[in-house]
Formats: sequence, structure tokens, C-alpha cells
Amino acid sequence: MSEENIVRYSLEDLPEDTRTDWERVDALTDEEIEQAVREDPDQELLDDAWFERAQLVRPGDAPPGSSYDDGEHGGEQVTMQVDRDVMAFFEKHAEGDAEAQMHAVLKAHVRRERSDEGSEQARP
Repeated sequence: MSEENIVRYSLEDLPEDTRTDWERVDALTDEEIEQAVREDPDQELLDDAWFERAQLVRPGDAPPGSSYDDGEHGGEQVTMQVDRDVMAFFEKHAEGDAEAQMHAVLKAHVRRERSDEGSEQARP
């Protein structure tokens, strides 16, 4: 894809009026929404079990232990490319420790995936 095809917008540049039919959206029943989610392979229902496993991780929160090495499993230094907008988001919200916050978000994601797989490696 060439640069000439890429168009960037800021939030301020976007129109406030959308083409979303909000009346139709508001009229959907819970059952209709759940059926649409079941039929979408990229979505999952957020049932009670999901909320029981959920762990809130927000940029700006100190990650548990505030360390890459949790003392039990060891840390490993890696280098990776991160999109500029993603890095800017973490730098803005992580109060000076964007890498530690990224680590916390990734760790929470891995724990969730492991628990979904029923893995014995799922850790609190």
C-alpha cells in the first residue's frame, strides 16, 4: 500500500454525525444482540464466567509487582516494533512507564487466553 492511499484523521476531524441508525440499534432486544454476537466469529459473548475472570488493566495503573520479573517466572528483554499511535497512547496514559504498562496489558491477555484454553499454566 502506498503512502498516497493513506488518509489520517484526528478525532476533531471526524464528523459528529454518523450513518449509524441509532433508533434501530436502541430497539434491539438483548436476545437479538446475543444472536448477532453468536453469529459473528470475531466476537464472543461476555457471560458471567467472563466477568469473573476479567481483570481490569488501565493505562496509568501500576502493573502488579511493577516489575517485568515476577520473581517466579523470570523476565526476558525483547525488542519489538510498536505502532506510533499505540506507543503514544501508552506514553500519554502510563505516567512515565509505558513499557511496564504494556507488559501488564500483555500479561493480562495471556492469562485470559490460557484460562480460555483450560491450560494448567493459567496463573492468578
